[in-house]
Amino acid sequence: MPDKFNLEHDGLILRHADKNWIPIDNHHAFSLWLTEVEKIAKDAYKKGINVILIAPIPVFRGIPSERKPKDELCVKEWFRPIIPKECLGLFREERSVLASRMENINKALSALEATNKNIHIYKAFDFLCPQRLQDCTTYLNGIRIYRDDDHFTAEGSLLVGSHFLDFTTKPGLTRRQAK
Repeated sequence: MPDKFNLEHDGLILRHADKNWIPIDNHHAFSLWLTEVEKIAKDAYKKGINVILIAPIPVFRGIPSERKPKDELCVKEWFRPIIPKECLGLFREERSVLASRMENINKALSALEATNKNIHIYKAFDFLCPQRLQDCTTYLNGIRIYRDDDHFTAEGSLLVGSHFLDFTTKPGLTRRQAK
C-alpha cells in the first residue's frame, strides 16, 4: 500500500504519510487505504479469492478505576467463583459512544462490501458489546476479554477467534469459483 503509518522518517515521527513521506491527515490516509483495498479485491476476484476485512472492535477511552485489583484477582477460579466488583468496571463506555466513533469506518467498509462481491466484513462489535447493553465493558458474560483499553486477554482472543471461525463458515465465503 502506498501510505505509511506511525513511522519515523528523517528523525520525525509521522502518524500518516504518503509514499513520498509527505504527511497526510487521517481522512486522506483512510481514503488511500480504501482505494488500495479495492484494487486488491478486484485482483483477488479475478483469481476466485474472497477478501475478509475486519471491522473495528470496541476501543475504550479513559482511565481505569484507581482501585482496580491485580489482574490475577480479576479471574474466576474454583476458589474465587465471583469476580470482585472492582474488576468489572475496568473500562466502561456507552455503547452508542463507541459505535459513533467507528461509524465512518463502518459505513466505508459496508460500501466496499456492497460494491465488491468478494469482500466480506467481519463485524465483532455486536458480539463483544451486545445490542441489549447500554454500556460496553472489558468483560463479556463474566469473562475478562480485554486486558486494557484495546488489547484482548487470551480468553478474549479465544472467544473472538471462535466467533470469527463461525463467520467463515458462511456459505460461499471460503471457497468461490473464478468466473
